[in-house]
Amino acid sequence: MAKPNIETILSQLKGKPAFTRERFKEVLEEIKKWDGRLEGEIHVTAVDGKKRSAYFGRKDFEAIKDGTKPNFYLRYNSLQFLAQYYPGGAPLSISFCHGPLQKIPDCRQDPHLTANIQQWKADWFVSDYRRTLRENLEATLNIMDSVNKVVCFGLGPIYHFKGRPYTQHLAACEIRDVLLKVNKNVQIYAQEPSYCDMCRSELKKLGITVVDDPEGFLLIDKNTFVVTVAPNVPVRQIAVDLTYEHGGPAGMLCDRIFGDGRPCEDVSCPSSPAVWAWRERCAELPLVRDKNFPTSRVYVKGVHEKSVVYEEVEEVEETDMERWKPWVADEASSTCVPSCFPCPR
Repeated sequence: MAKPNIETILSQLKGKPAFTRERFKEVLEEIKKWDGRLEGEIHVTAVDGKKRSAYFGRKDFEAIKDGTKPNFYLRYNSLQFLAQYYPGGAPLSISFCHGPLQKIPDCRQDPHLTANIQQWKADWFVSDYRRTLRENLEATLNIMDSVNKVVCFGLGPIYHFKGRPYTQHLAACEIRDVLLKVNKNVQIYAQEPSYCDMCRSELKKLGITVVDDPEGFLLIDKNTFVVTVAPNVPVRQIAVDLTYEHGGPAGMLCDRIFGDGRPCEDVSCPSSPAVWAWRERCAELPLVRDKNFPTSRVYVKGVHEKSVVYEEVEEVEETDMERWKPWVADEASSTCVPSCFPCPR
């Protein structure tokens, strides 16, 4: 079956961004209203700007046997998801879960974590990826847009996948360290639902502040450098939309942007016309391929590619497409409702 095109969604948006601070505020207020309630209406704004309402009653929570309250949370629907499954839906919607949203393993389960962290740091320090990232980013410092914060999304718990998440956090720190040469106040934030207490402690040592969903998104402004590698939500669409009036964020380390998302891309963080337009305003910094960043590139806004001489690096065919997968709730202890509002059931 042919994948639907996002034109039907774009026509409803009429040139406006899908993910706005107003929509974030609206959905968060709706979730707040449900504290302690088991029935009532939820209201959100769909892509066409009109309000959509749905009623949730006790029958919707009949799987709750022990009297626990349902957990409501934000669901981020890409333009492609809406086009494929619900053309009249909302970019920001609400899902609920019976019991905890996730069962998060503790990094302390790995008895070699401390030794591994030291090895990951040592490997990163001598890596060609770090060297080219630093040197080519330094070449743009005096002409790129100002940056005062680095915000990371979905990099994963630090002990998972043989050090890839930890190394990606080190890359965010490297970006911060380079930016500190021109701005003495650059902070790093990270939003990831699977951080355990040990993750938070180790990231604090790196100077990274962990924030809850959706605080990381609300931190994004024109002076933000976004770091995200194969996330499970449309981070690039959200980041560009939230900074739409300023032409997008100052930069991103993210999966390579190949096009404008037409037709639908079968990925969890697809592109869009707005993302592609932002990419066209950016320089793409050349980087060597690295197992911890299999498909990633760095984009810097405010830089004309012809005005900067970068170190040349050899393009390598990208074959490592492994993705980090989040943990899901234990079915024995909780039941997550996969549908979102307003979406068909």
